[in-house]
Amino acid sequence: IQSIWGTQDRMQGVIQWLYYILFFCGLLIVLDGKLIKNILLIIVCTAGVIALYAIFQKLKFDPLFADFDNDFFVGRVFSTLGNPDFLGQFLALCLPISVGFIFESKERIKKMFFSLISIVFLLALFFSQSRAPFFGLLVSSFLLIIYVLKIKFRANLRSLFKPVLFGLIIFSIIVSGLFLKTDLLDRFEPVPENTRSIISRLIIWDSAIKIIKDNPLFGIGPENFKSQFVGYANPKFYEIELDMNTIADRTHNDFLEFGVAAGLLGIIIWGLLILWFVWKYFSVKNADYLSHAVFLSVFVYFFQNLFSFSETSHFLIFFFLVASIICLTQKAARNYAGKSLIFVFVLLIVAAPFLSYFTVYKIARAENFYTKALYAEADGQDGLSVNLFKQAIETNPNFTAYRY
Repeated sequence: IQSIWGTQDRMQGVIQWLYYILFFCGLLIVLDGKLIKNILLIIVCTAGVIALYAIFQKLKFDPLFADFDNDFFVGRVFSTLGNPDFLGQFLALCLPISVGFIFESKERIKKMFFSLISIVFLLALFFSQSRAPFFGLLVSSFLLIIYVLKIKFRANLRSLFKPVLFGLIIFSIIVSGLFLKTDLLDRFEPVPENTRSIISRLIIWDSAIKIIKDNPLFGIGPENFKSQFVGYANPKFYEIELDMNTIADRTHNDFLEFGVAAGLLGIIIWGLLILWFVWKYFSVKNADYLSHAVFLSVFVYFFQNLFSFSETSHFLIFFFLVASIICLTQKAARNYAGKSLIFVFVLLIVAAPFLSYFTVYKIARAENFYTKALYAEADGQDGLSVNLFKQAIETNPNFTAYRY
């Protein structure tokens, strides 16, 4: 049941993936070059607002979350995404796109605008102190440089100037960020506060590998790692995570995540998908700067998720980027897929209201009861509080936290 609906905290079960499929199918049907560019522009501008708020947080101006207990983050910003790592991963996906717009734009005012947004992204990334996004940006930059070196014998030096500059800007941004004396640099120092997350990941990965070995064919289904982790975890995990997490619910590695959920087949499919995108990138000719940016953002996603995991905001951008690449580089296949997917799209649209009743309405209603119950308890209205807790449980019995 948990694999179908997902956990209350993450909501990434089969039902949620049906929505992703619906979203992806819809994109394949409607996307074209102009629409892709417009959506990329919306993503960059929206992310700019999110990044700007993160900078305000660093400056101690945080009106939206002033009453929240965020001491757990130890000075790291999270903006509106609830976690510094989620913020860093989100902005890392958007940075190549904003840099791509710098070179794609003809007017100087637009170049200045996107340059400013890129700087805001960079500052917010530094302040998030998230390490995995910088790894993803570093690897994607190297892939861009290799691409440029691959084509230099087929183009004159003048035509290579902007692609080289594009790669060097991204590379210099990352290098300067790692070596400037900032809080981010402190995150790479071998002190207990930093090595804690590394050691816990190694324990989590070891447990995930054991689960895959015991369930190689079909895995244990999505959203079930948390329930199985207890039986495989090294006791040392609970010692080093005593003041942090009581239990791991993600593997912090997409290969292991898909392996746990779907067995060895999941690992193979994910690996082949990455290889296909790398092959496709190096086989594309005469790509414009935004096409390069979309590819690089996908590579950032792949490689930062070797050490982290995604939430809904990241998945939506990822599926949009993948659909964009298919529409830009596989036009014949896209046209065929778009026509054949219309039936699937319509079917999912019909099913969406039914699914939304269980995955959106009931959950929101249960959360409302639960919140009111907590307020009633705080006000000393014990009878009302108990009744509201009961209503929350009856509305969404799958979430066991309501029972405590």
